Amino acid sequence: GPARGSGRSAMHVLAELALDIGTHLGYDLWLAVVSLLPVAIAAKIVARWLTRPRATPVRAIYCGLILGAGIAATHFFGYAAMPMDPPIVWHKGPLALALACAMVGSIVALITIVRAGRERRRQHRVAMRWIASGLVGCTIAGVHYLAMAAAEIAPRARCLTAGAPRRARVPSAGLCGGRVGPGGRSSGSGSVTR
Repeated sequence: GPARGSGRSAMHVLAELALDIGTHLGYDLWLAVVSLLPVAIAAKIVARWLTRPRATPVRAIYCGLILGAGIAATHFFGYAAMPMDPPIVWHKGPLALALACAMVGSIVALITIVRAGRERRRQHRVAMRWIASGLVGCTIAGVHYLAMAAAEIAPRARCLTAGAPRRARVPSAGLCGGRVGPGGRSSGSGSVTR
């Protein structure tokens, strides 16, 4: 649980450190710590439910919804730990895709785990577990990038938790300067949510 939550949040914070929007970034320590909890709690619940005897694909679907919600909540708590002025505007289409990616990816990965537990041949069990791990990793990355595409950051926005001036040294592709709109494209002036 905690290892999954801290790993997920570490990936998010490191990715955001690579983000260069033309202003200094910082994080609210307490919200950053709280952002560890949703995915850690979800992973603990899922591990408990899926290690019970006779785990079924139906149980894996319920667990996938829980894990997907935990992944999404962790991501958006991470964004909340980086408050901007003016605030980030969220576009509904890419945001819905990010949430769907979290749910569907988690469900598919957990069904793969359940099926791996039923596999008689050790080689196939191990391969299926590796596939499931890869699916979870791709799900987390997909949620991250789809949510970034959903976020619109106004030109000259400033981060309210930024301390001493410090610029990210590695710009993230397609996210440098200006306002970032759907698909990571810089958009024009105004703050219209699609």
